[in-house]
Amino acid sequence: MSVFSVGGTIGASFAPVLAATVVGGGSLSRSYLLAVPALAMGVVWVVANTGRNAAAAATAAAAARKAAGHVLKPHNDWRAFSLLVLTIVGWSIPYVTVLSMLSLRITRDLHGTAFQGAAALTSFTAAGAVGTLLGGWLGDRIGRMGTIRAGYLLALPSLAGLVLAPSAGWALACTALLGMCMFLPFAAQVTLAQDYLPRNPATASGITLGLALSVGGLVSPLFGMLSDARGLGVTLTAVLCVLCVATVLALRLRNRSMQVVPAEAEGAAA
Repeated sequence: MSVFSVGGTIGASFAPVLAATVVGGGSLSRSYLLAVPALAMGVVWVVANTGRNAAAAATAAAAARKAAGHVLKPHNDWRAFSLLVLTIVGWSIPYVTVLSMLSLRITRDLHGTAFQGAAALTSFTAAGAVGTLLGGWLGDRIGRMGTIRAGYLLALPSLAGLVLAPSAGWALACTALLGMCMFLPFAAQVTLAQDYLPRNPATASGITLGLALSVGGLVSPLFGMLSDARGLGVTLTAVLCVLCVATVLALRLRNRSMQVVPAEAEGAAA
């Protein structure tokens, strides 16, 4: 899951620097160049999928569905899933807010250059890609619950360092560490959501990656208004408090091991 998730994170990490290079001079006449990476990946996808045997793929999918029909999945644990969703909402608010305010924090409050502001955004998202892969590696060795808890606990001092940063260089270092720590639990949370809702894994993934993450974007304007009224330091302190709540919720999460029972055995027992 971590390898799958890291692709989009890597692409997003290069976006600020690419955009600053293309339209950094204030002209939008070259903005069409930003579509080149997407077009290139579209060509790669078409080439990679040309000549594949669609019939064989359909047969394999049908066999998988037939095999799934012979097992009885455990019941959904909606209470645990709700706690996980609240935890991810508490994760998304600091993530989106920091992503939105980071460049201003570097350039306006800490008197950094425009390039340092773009570099901070890149380091934040690039470190997230590293954190996603590292989280998958740690999950295979210490378990996903340990990875989730470690990510939240380590993100707290990283965000506090960004709030208290005395210089742009210090803020850049804390930004990179924050990005890595915040994405340590990313893949583990998705697989945990699917185990909480084994009968609705697609719903679990959709809510975890979609609805929960979008909450950060929905409340971002409120934090923007707070920044205009009280300053970026107050806003980052507020999202640090939100992350503290999310950490407490993450510590209350419990693992769920899937034990698939054959449907025939369940019927015999009945």
